[in-house]
Amino acid sequence: MTLEQWLIEQSPSYQRMESPPISIVLNDELIEAKRWHRVVFKPSDHVEIYREPKGTDPFSITYALFAGAKAVMKMMVPKMPGMPSNSTVQGNPLTEASAKGNKVKLGDTIRQIAGHQKVYPSYLAEPRTWFVSPREQWIEMLLYVSAGDLDIPISKIKVGETPLISLGADARVTIYPPGADVSGDTASMLWYNVAEVGASSSGSAGLQLTVSNSITPSARASAYQFNGETISIPAGAGAFPADWVSGLVIRALAYYEYTVIDGGTGRDIVQGPLEMLNPEVGMPIEVVGANGGLYIVNSYTPYAPATPPGVGTASTLRGSSAPSRYNFDVTPLSLTVSRGGTAYPVTLNTATTDLAGLVSAFNAAKGAAPFIASASLGRLLITETSAFTGLPLTSTDATLFGSSPISSTGTAPTSGSPEQPAEMTLNYDGGAPANGLALGTGLACIGPRGLRYRITAFGSSIIEVERLTSVGAVDEDWPGFSYLESVNSVINLDPSSLQGGYRGPFVCSPVGEKVTAIEYSVFAANGLIGLGKKGDMYAISSGHQFEYRDADVAGAWTVLSKWVSGASRDAQGFTFRHELPYPMRPECRLKRLPKIGGANADEVNDDMMWYSLRGLRQIRP
Repeated sequence: MTLEQWLIEQSPSYQRMESPPISIVLNDELIEAKRWHRVVFKPSDHVEIYREPKGTDPFSITYALFAGAKAVMKMMVPKMPGMPSNSTVQGNPLTEASAKGNKVKLGDTIRQIAGHQKVYPSYLAEPRTWFVSPREQWIEMLLYVSAGDLDIPISKIKVGETPLISLGADARVTIYPPGADVSGDTASMLWYNVAEVGASSSGSAGLQLTVSNSITPSARASAYQFNGETISIPAGAGAFPADWVSGLVIRALAYYEYTVIDGGTGRDIVQGPLEMLNPEVGMPIEVVGANGGLYIVNSYTPYAPATPPGVGTASTLRGSSAPSRYNFDVTPLSLTVSRGGTAYPVTLNTATTDLAGLVSAFNAAKGAAPFIASASLGRLLITETSAFTGLPLTSTDATLFGSSPISSTGTAPTSGSPEQPAEMTLNYDGGAPANGLALGTGLACIGPRGLRYRITAFGSSIIEVERLTSVGAVDEDWPGFSYLESVNSVINLDPSSLQGGYRGPFVCSPVGEKVTAIEYSVFAANGLIGLGKKGDMYAISSGHQFEYRDADVAGAWTVLSKWVSGASRDAQGFTFRHELPYPMRPECRLKRLPKIGGANADEVNDDMMWYSLRGLRQIRP
């Protein structure tokens, strides 16, 4: 079988082309596309097919070769002689578990192997790396090789260029045939690895942990500007505290003018810029300022612009055909035209010869009836005269109007309506109607209970926020603040955000999904050890505090305090796993606890990094 015949069998739409999007290697020899229809291969041959872009320009090729050469040269530059060494005694670094697969993309072809091929498997799930002991790290991954049944000798499997069997007990592999159940294999667990946690481009193995500290509790600007999803400070009015960061939750009091109208024995009516509140029936709200307190929304009527008065339009009645006769002096015609329920008699008894004469005779005979006749496309048209009523014109006479006259109903005049401000009525928490409010206009801040907002972007003079509901979830329907410049607004940190020094918070789940467990690792790149002033070494402990909460609730943090111990300069890692009480979108943060040792704290070598963070998703690949 030729290479081209095999391609046609696999893909009937295959066509010859000068530069196809694939390359074929037969027994380590690249076969030109123009020879595919002549080159024959056997089952014992090694055939490799690669999908790759074609047509790379010479400049790009030259640049790629140059960049590669530069990288090699940089690695080969020797150290300059005579330079003093600043190296200090260090422990052994941790040899990290490392193996890689190909990342698949949506729309990629599913690999199908024929013959003998060297294959780089592709990920079916994100790899998971964890420490089973301070000096032992494992990585597990679920990979796919090809569709269909394959013969994969264990002796042929390699990690990099190292045969798997040479790793002994340090490596394990299971090969599953098509249709096999892999749910019992932990590698099939689908983890979400948080990209913000881990090694950085600067060479750090993770996020350096620091001890917690108190954050400035309030902004002290003399003026604020609220607009949409932003709160800004005008030039010269101050700045937001420098230790505020994205992720903090604030309580913002922006006072707008509201008017309360007496509702009589019912509920008092609150009017004002309620669009930004976006209330709905049953919504618990908080009011600060005039009529401050906790309420439940009873009803809401959105803003309606003023409607100008309308003059109305005329009703009409038009014949479905031309009149059947025009001469009425010998045989008079009596008919009625009705507007709504009122009938108006018309008697024609004059001789006319055409439609124009009929129109003139009809208008003379109708008297003071509220309509007028005219000609329209060879037919008789009756049109209502003002004042319009919005009632239909009808007639059963077939002589003038044919068998199916066409009636079009107009509209009555409208008086218009004034502008209607947005308004709502309230209940007290117990359900009683709120009818004892202070009447008149006053300044108030109205919002979901707590009046809380999460900072999503931070600058010294402007922050972007998202509003939280009374239960702490993000209010996706919030339209933003109505424009306001204020000198009496107040912005404080929510009590849950008064402690700083944390790394995070980071959301530990994909958008729209929830996870059931959290796993994180900390790493001591320089070991854990106490170094005495006389050169003695002793074991030490290092503590950190991991906290999480449901991002859709933004309530209190669940605190997990952990301690690890060591007595070595060697790099050490520790992995912790926590089962969540229910599926959630957790946001997680981490801080270290103060060093132990009192006056000898400087002897403690326990720099810790946040090495990884992942959440266990509820689905399997």
